[in-house]
Amino acid sequence: MEKPSSPDERLTGTSGFAALLECCADHNMKSVAMLADTMLHPKEGELPFNRAYSTTESFFDWLHRPENVSQMQRFDIGMRGSTTLEPTDPIHKGFNWSGLPTGSVLVDVGGGNGHISLAIAQKNPGLRVVVQDMEDTVKDSKIYWKEKFLAHVENRMVNFQVHDFYTPQPVPNAAVFMLRNILHDWSDERVVKILRHLRDAAQPTTKLVVIDRILMSAAHIPDSGDQAIPGSTRPSAPAPLLSNWGVGTASVYYWDMSMHCILGGVERTLNHFMEVFAKGGWQLVRVHHPAGWGKSHIVGIPAQVAQSHGDRIGQE
Repeated sequence: MEKPSSPDERLTGTSGFAALLECCADHNMKSVAMLADTMLHPKEGELPFNRAYSTTESFFDWLHRPENVSQMQRFDIGMRGSTTLEPTDPIHKGFNWSGLPTGSVLVDVGGGNGHISLAIAQKNPGLRVVVQDMEDTVKDSKIYWKEKFLAHVENRMVNFQVHDFYTPQPVPNAAVFMLRNILHDWSDERVVKILRHLRDAAQPTTKLVVIDRILMSAAHIPDSGDQAIPGSTRPSAPAPLLSNWGVGTASVYYWDMSMHCILGGVERTLNHFMEVFAKGGWQLVRVHHPAGWGKSHIVGIPAQVAQSHGDRIGQE
């Protein structure tokens, strides 16, 4: 068997799972190894990733440096590989996509190749989809949709936009802004900026659907948000077990540490989500916990119209 001519090529055309493992073993573990150092000897604005890789740049800026092209390619392949580990079925068991009128616009913000919005559109072909991401990713998204759902492309029911979500949102008529696996990457300050741009472009009827993990407390103390937000309660483990089921939910804490060390991000509790939603101009009104899935659908509406929607909150 002929060996690949460069390290990059050995992962090209693979499922992406090996690339994902390499990324975790490389970026995640090296960064986490620097956590104690950055806590004991902190420098302003420095994350464990910065110390591990001797750079002042953010993780994504560092990846896009010309000398890191192989790292960037591996990361892209790994992210595509991660989609194979995430089933698309739970997306239909939370927010009621079929309740959106025909012709409604779903904006998949930072959507990668758009595989989740594609799964939604396949079951709801009357929805118009806008997939937004950076230029290289959008190119891959176009290829992916042509392979998986050519009819939606040919019928011009899907649009692909190069968009940085730290800049004003260009879609003014969205029925839903969806952010999947986005907010946990970023600090509160940056999340509020992302949400504020979406709020500025929103109509009074626009929904915000955030798909992310919600941290549970290890203590048997009810989250105050659980009593106010329909759908937010989850069964907790009986004493003397930890309320959050202990090691059974360890992966979310692993991601919490990884997101902090690499990007300065964080996995959030329900109350934490409520806070950043409010600062970004949204009110969190509903949560769905699809069975057998570690991620939740967290639904928001524009803050100033929240009161008038009060009677319908439980229906979202």
